[in-house]
Amino acid sequence: MEQILSRYGYTTASTEHKQREKQLLICASHENEAVLRNDDSVKGELERLQLAIERLKGKALDGMSFPDLISLENQLNESLHSVKDQKTQILLNQIEKSRLQEKRALEENQILRKQVELLGRGSGPKVLNERPQVSSPEADPESSSSEEDENDNEEHHSETSLQLGLSSTGYCTKRKKPKIELVCDNSGSQVASD
Repeated sequence: MEQILSRYGYTTASTEHKQREKQLLICASHENEAVLRNDDSVKGELERLQLAIERLKGKALDGMSFPDLISLENQLNESLHSVKDQKTQILLNQIEKSRLQEKRALEENQILRKQVELLGRGSGPKVLNERPQVSSPEADPESSSSEEDENDNEEHHSETSLQLGLSSTGYCTKRKKPKIELVCDNSGSQVASD
């Protein structure tokens, strides 16, 4: 096995491998020294930032001079103003978004109303077309001449129809028109009979 590894340059005790290990150890020690040197400055910076945070929270104000307190107050006022501006901007964005949603909903509602109206209009003529046709005067010899005059005059024809119950497309065309006669009784009311 060692012969195969040595043939391809993979020996366990190669000098290159040892040199790499030494270089890594040297780099690590230099980095540690740099970290230790920077550690003091980092610690000082960390303490300073922690003190600044405490002062911004209103704590650890001991030892601050009057001008420092005024400066801190101004800084806090500016921060508060910035926070309020950001809050106002977010609220305005939410209001605008809500207005857009309302506008879309109203537009969709209007479109749906138009569709309902069109469907209502579309079913209206179907009901008119599907109702039984009034018999012509020639087909009904019992009709009076006044009825003939009304049927001849197309201007007096009404497009109004009343449909009771469930509508089905074949139901209205197959149904026979009942013949209704008005019967008067002695009480003065009129009663319809078939």
